[in-house]
Amino acid sequence: MSKYSLYIICFILAFIGFFLFLYKVLFLQFPLFPYKNTSAWNIESELIFEAENAPVSVVLQIPYTTDAYLISKENFIGKSYGYKTVATETDSYVRFTKRNAKNKQSLYYTATIRPNNELYVLPQSAPDFLLTPSFSGASLEAAEAIITEIGKQSSDIRSFVNLLVDRIKFPTNDNNMNFLLQKEKVTPLFEVELAVNLLALAGIPSQSIHGIALVEGRNLPIEHWLEIFFDETWYSFDFAKEEFATPKNFLPWWKGNKSLVNATGINTLATQISLQPKLETKLDAAIIKNENRPVYIKFSLFSLPIETQALYKTIMLIPLGAFLLVILRNVVGIGTFGTFMPILIALAFLETDLLWGVVLFSLITAIGMFVRLLFERLKLLLVPRLAAVLIIVVLIMASISIISYQLGFQSGLSVAMFPMIILTMTIERMSISWEENGASTAIKQGLGSLFVAVLMYLIFSSKFIAHLLFVFPELQFVLLACTLLLGRYTGYRLTDYIRFRTFVMEK
Repeated sequence: MSKYSLYIICFILAFIGFFLFLYKVLFLQFPLFPYKNTSAWNIESELIFEAENAPVSVVLQIPYTTDAYLISKENFIGKSYGYKTVATETDSYVRFTKRNAKNKQSLYYTATIRPNNELYVLPQSAPDFLLTPSFSGASLEAAEAIITEIGKQSSDIRSFVNLLVDRIKFPTNDNNMNFLLQKEKVTPLFEVELAVNLLALAGIPSQSIHGIALVEGRNLPIEHWLEIFFDETWYSFDFAKEEFATPKNFLPWWKGNKSLVNATGINTLATQISLQPKLETKLDAAIIKNENRPVYIKFSLFSLPIETQALYKTIMLIPLGAFLLVILRNVVGIGTFGTFMPILIALAFLETDLLWGVVLFSLITAIGMFVRLLFERLKLLLVPRLAAVLIIVVLIMASISIISYQLGFQSGLSVAMFPMIILTMTIERMSISWEENGASTAIKQGLGSLFVAVLMYLIFSSKFIAHLLFVFPELQFVLLACTLLLGRYTGYRLTDYIRFRTFVMEK
């Protein structure tokens, strides 16, 4: 194929990419810049379970509308399932039912959340009645002993609550508390409900509230709070951090001792909650303005589940990394180990932060290199040698995680984010280069790989670039066109001018 054919192909690809990009910006009014603050969130709760070839009933707690949060655009999705929603004064739930179900089943709840306040709004009125504690017999004796002892150690209700929660979470030498905890499977939900019952026994009105933090992510954990009434005012208490505080950017899901999901006729239930900021203003306005909704909007990345969208925000960065690698290797002349190793290491840096990422990468590579050179004396075949290096890399990563955790460095745990196969191949290639070309060449290529990974991290960490490539995936056509053009580049690399500067000067 002639170079002119290549130019034509690249021109067509770039034209398609820029045309779709400009069309979406100028006519469909897709946002060009990411929002710093968003007023709405898309939420998705996914239930996956195995049905027992019997009638199925699944009750899922769902967020409820309050003065602080408005729930809208709710959807309940389940193949051949009927559903009914029920709303009470304190919470809401949906009941999915099916006459007969078997094998793997999936149910979904989706909605749009619009918070009116950043801070959670506590109840304003006094409680109608005091909860009746659920203790009896030996449990009642143990609970009363706990309340009496903590009452003597506390100076006011605030210190009483702090001591009580600390005793529940760390009941090491408390036989009475251990007795109360051993009667049930201890979960955060059980612990917070035990606190409510013990406070009721002490004459302190309280209630538990469960929800999620309004942060973008997948598989978000349920957070548990206490609402305690004293001094004629409601106060909120962070059960996890053991401190009085007001929830910030917190979506209340349900109150009381109910579980998130209660079901019959199923087993092996898995629940996952995902949350995604919603580009509501311009995007919704564009959809409303274009009532016919073009096909490529219906089948865009926005039509995917929230969890998958979050995944593609990272995936869409990889082609940009590959294009940058082409420039740095073929035009600039920076040597690296492997083609895609710097890209994957840069993605790992997004999880570990740059400084810790560089330290952990350098440490693993250095130790792995030392062990790999020792293996060389054993005269191993290639595949067993690679397998042995991989095992060493895994052991090094595990050791770093354990040691850093014991020393109080939580960042060391993020070493698990590194792609261990790529690290293994990097160590192998660096060792071979060390043996064949000398230590200087191996170190230069290692530093080159690290430099490229750091540069890509700085680009990948830009919210603007991540937003641009996710909202406008057609820009990948432009990257493809530029990559194809660079594929024919046969000129000098920038580093060649430095390598041969003496020859140029003499000439």
